[in-house]
Amino acid sequence: QRYFFFPPRSDFGSENSGHALVVVLPGGRGGVSQRPYYGGIYLNSMPVDFVMAQLVSFKWESKQRIVWPTSRISDVAVDFTTSEFIAAVIEDVRGRVRVDPKRIFLMGASSSGGAVYTAALSNADVAGSVVTASVFREHQLPPMSGAMGKRFFLLQSPTDEITPFSYAQVAAEALSAHGATVLLYEYPGGHSPPWPNGFSGIYGHAFHWLQTTPNKSLQRTFDPPPASLPQSGRRLKRR
Repeated sequence: QRYFFFPPRSDFGSENSGHALVVVLPGGRGGVSQRPYYGGIYLNSMPVDFVMAQLVSFKWESKQRIVWPTSRISDVAVDFTTSEFIAAVIEDVRGRVRVDPKRIFLMGASSSGGAVYTAALSNADVAGSVVTASVFREHQLPPMSGAMGKRFFLLQSPTDEITPFSYAQVAAEALSAHGATVLLYEYPGGHSPPWPNGFSGIYGHAFHWLQTTPNKSLQRTFDPPPASLPQSGRRLKRR
């Protein structure tokens, strides 16, 4: 089990209730190639008291097609599920920095969306999630009762031909019906659009919204990013 750790850029979290943690499951093949993309989100969209852990997917067999296997979705035999991977990383990060137990979030897109929904519904530590361009199939997920009290920021394009917009609509309705707070954000351009003015504004709103009460308005003040990305990687011992 391997992940990239992006450390806090401020001591604010350590001096108060702790740092917010975002556990990222990259879309696509889930490998290291997306580190610059999510590193840009970390630098430009996350408040300075956030830390981020970007997971690296594991290839169990050459024939494997499911990038992020779950207990209900897997085409090969695995030693651990993605939810177990996420739980192990949360615990490992807690050993590195002080983590705010009320601000543990997940982030995923496309191929990782199902695994994010699965972990969000089954892991009591997870307070909210950002899911982009993903399918939503309730019969492949844990009981929806796990959505109670959690927050989901869903991004989906109405012109997406790979994961149709209806998936996000069904997700928003089902999660809301089971006690979650959901915001569905529509964007143009299909499955992998060129984000206007980058992605910092959209995801900046998402991370701010995850921390607010439903009645608060969306506002975001961007923090100046550091000059370079952190280079640290971390590998967990098999259990």
